[in-house]
Amino acid sequence: MNRHSIQTRLTKYGKLAKISKRVSPHTFRHTMAKRMIVSGVDVFSLMHLLGHTDITVTKRYVNLWGQDLEQKYKLHGALKGLKL
Repeated sequence: MNRHSIQTRLTKYGKLAKISKRVSPHTFRHTMAKRMIVSGVDVFSLMHLLGHTDITVTKRYVNLWGQDLEQKYKLHGALKGLKL
C-alpha cells in the first residue's frame, strides 16, 4: 500500500461516514498530538514521538482553545489538590 492509496481510502471512508471535515493521515496525526497534550503528555516527549527536531514545528500541531485549555487546567492547574 502506498501513501496515495491510504489517502484515497481515508477520503472515501470519511465521505461514507458523512464527516464534513477533511479526513487524512495528517489530520489523524494532528488529532493524536492534540489529544496527547490535553491528556498530560509533555511537549518535549511529544516532539520526539512525532519525530520533530524543532519545538516550533510541534507547536504548530497543537492548537489549544477554550474547552481544551479548561480541561488542561482542571488536570494540572496550580490549585489542584489543595483543600480550600
